[in-house]
Amino acid sequence: YPSSAAECEREIAGFLAEGKNLNPPDRELVGGIVPHAGWYFLGSIACNVIHCLKGQDSADVVVAFGMHLHAGSPCYMMAEGAWETPFGEISVEAKLTGELARQFSFTIESYNNFTQDNTIELQLPFIKYFFKDAKIVAMGVPPAKSSLGIGRAVVDIANRLDLRMKVIGSTDLTHYGRNYGFVS
Repeated sequence: YPSSAAECEREIAGFLAEGKNLNPPDRELVGGIVPHAGWYFLGSIACNVIHCLKGQDSADVVVAFGMHLHAGSPCYMMAEGAWETPFGEISVEAKLTGELARQFSFTIESYNNFTQDNTIELQLPFIKYFFKDAKIVAMGVPPAKSSLGIGRAVVDIANRLDLRMKVIGSTDLTHYGRNYGFVS
């Protein structure tokens, strides 16, 4: 994505124009799947999905699941700090991540110690643009049954903390099969 807020905003305006005829369901949406192949290729789809999630209801936290992981991978999460975007920083929702880190085994990342993976990063400007004041929980969980428990815990913890939440899964749905070492 572009490096300046003005350039990002121009791209977003174009993406929204492309999606102007979308007819999302007439109900409040809680989550969606967004592609991560880059703004040039799939930015319009990701932008319009996240825009539809905004709807009329804001969010206190956006939970973003992503990364290129296989069934045996560890879970990853940035538990504190902030993510930088051209629109400004998105703070991590540390109460939620703290609870998750106490309940599950995560490889905790930081701004200077992280796994190079772009699947969540590409969504960050859209999240900041449409959910200006929301915090974020960005994590990578493998395609394994144990990850369902993490998803359920996210919902339970957010409800207990009285956080209005939106959820995105960042994927391009193609990193499976024999060429990627994962066959279900």
